Amino acid sequence: MARSKEALDKIDQVSPCRYGAPIVLIVCSDKDVACVLDDYSTYEMDACIVATHMMLEATNIGLDNIWIERFNKQELKKQFHLEDHIEPICLISIGYKAEDCPDNPFHHQRKDLKDTVKFI
Repeated sequence: MARSKEALDKIDQVSPCRYGAPIVLIVCSDKDVACVLDDYSTYEMDACIVATHMMLEATNIGLDNIWIERFNKQELKKQFHLEDHIEPICLISIGYKAEDCPDNPFHHQRKDLKDTVKFI
């Protein structure tokens, strides 16, 4: 978790998407302990599941949050001294949305189910 000024400055160096949040969760996966089936490792999927639950719980307790995928992974690993087998998956910016923050115009647009799901 990044919440000190020093840590948040490092986050700002690797991503433009913190938007002033006072806390950023750095969600990583350990490639050495992930399940490997044939030539597929579940490290990324496992971390995504955990990150989703973290976001849902933050929302549940009234905190706004954003999944950040736009960041320099190699620079983040360097800034936070992450070992080679620790892979950053996403950042989750947590705080309260500014009152003057405009809504994303695409937030409520949805594709038809038939355009995203194939029933077999």
